[in-house]
Amino acid sequence: VLPRGILDSDAQSYIGRIYPVQSKFTADYAFPCLPLDCSWLGPLAYVKNLEVTGFFDYGLYGGSKLSGTSSMFSTGAEVCFRLSNLLWIPYDAKIGISYSYSGGKLWDKMTADKIIAGGPHSVSAVFSVDL
Repeated sequence: VLPRGILDSDAQSYIGRIYPVQSKFTADYAFPCLPLDCSWLGPLAYVKNLEVTGFFDYGLYGGSKLSGTSSMFSTGAEVCFRLSNLLWIPYDAKIGISYSYSGGKLWDKMTADKIIAGGPHSVSAVFSVDL
């Protein structure tokens, strides 16, 4: 129930132990920004378009007698190529990169307690296949 961009397993276990009540609210908006419709990768893949997806995640955590209620957020964007027939598999696929910025009261507490290493900026790879 962590917002995107917080990839630390220590943060997940910490939140699971401290906050029994967890919820995440998310908003995504995807829009194609460059229609490619090309097969310059030969039979390996057919590139349909370039897609940008903006997102905002808000996590709310409570039920702790010691810590009360806390929250954190993540906002950012994914830039991905939408593909068809990747490696001759007849399903749509998405390959790209994701950037997110994280913050909030709980984020500040976990970085101060050294539960989360690194800064609020996160870059990761995106790969998915729609079955």
